[in-house]
Amino acid sequence: MRPFEKRGNEQRADELTEAFLWSEKLTYDPANKTLGVDVTASGLVAGSDHAVHIHLGSCDSQGAVKYPLNDLVASPAGTAEATTVIQNVDQAPPASGWYLNVHLGSSSQIEEKGQPTLYFQPIICGSQLTTLQRGR
Repeated sequence: MRPFEKRGNEQRADELTEAFLWSEKLTYDPANKTLGVDVTASGLVAGSDHAVHIHLGSCDSQGAVKYPLNDLVASPAGTAEATTVIQNVDQAPPASGWYLNVHLGSSSQIEEKGQPTLYFQPIICGSQLTTLQRGR
């Protein structure tokens, strides 16, 4: 697991930098055109739900959502795991240009009437995604 990557403009990042550990694994299967995404995190508030997305760009230069992922739901110990399988993916993830965000709130909390809410704030951001490729 890796420590939280601090982004320069986050107000809460200094307080939270040491609190979270996370890891991710992307598995691309070109034969089935699927991308599996496994995300784990610890240091979360027990019972909390968190939206997770792969975005275009980087933690320093954030862009649009590329793929929404399944929410993380923290256990009583503050750990969470989620797996998402994305269908119809035509090519392997790029070496750079995608990043992963874990948001403060759940998918149902991060937007209201198409606008981001305070729960949209990223609490974990990672630009160096680990990709495995199956078959050819």
